[in-house]
Amino acid sequence: MSDSRYIDFISAYCDRWCERCAFTERCSLFAVQCAMAMCDDEVEAMELAVGRAPSEDGEPSETDVSSWIAELNAIPPPTAAETAELHRQSAEQEARLDATSIVQTARAYTVLAARWLRAESASLKQRAEADIRDALEIVEWDHFLITMKLRRALHGLDEIARGTELDDEFVRKDANGTAKLALLCIERSETAWRAIAQWSDNEFAAVFAEQLAQLQREVEQEFPDARATIRPGLDEPV
Repeated sequence: MSDSRYIDFISAYCDRWCERCAFTERCSLFAVQCAMAMCDDEVEAMELAVGRAPSEDGEPSETDVSSWIAELNAIPPPTAAETAELHRQSAEQEARLDATSIVQTARAYTVLAARWLRAESASLKQRAEADIRDALEIVEWDHFLITMKLRRALHGLDEIARGTELDDEFVRKDANGTAKLALLCIERSETAWRAIAQWSDNEFAAVFAEQLAQLQREVEQEFPDARATIRPGLDEPV
């Protein structure tokens, strides 16, 4: 991203809770989403949000982003054999991720929390004070996100272990940054569940908090460098 208004890759390691984010003005993804809501044409939206493609000297090019889209469309599709091999490799990788303790713990939490929230959240919000409503909103936002981000982080470690042609340093940094985001969501959700449990005396809320405490320990063991990872913008001095 050449536009100095935006922080490169900031949206890669955020929780996508734009309504609560202080960095929306520095986020190109947020700008594109807003532009897409205003424009009927995707090329027009991209140019409105991030400008035209830069030329070799760094100046705005006379050729707009439609040329990039045309180049992508010109790439020949994979053959049937290549597609089948990619599907086989992907299925094997998904099976490896599903077998990890982290994914199993996270998935169990997500499924059980979703059931509880569908049954209890609306009625609790009607009689809860502002801080408990906020706690409920936090666990609602995070309970799917945690599992998604942990799978992405573990996907990176799996890519490194398989010895793919990707840049190991970049992949490891991405995995640690993603794991750090997951840890932050786990922590705030655990705190939220404990607040809900104390207010409502609901035993399931307390169980969810303990599940997340266990998950946090597992993630910190698997990603010992995650806490020290500096995410673009989000962990940097303003």
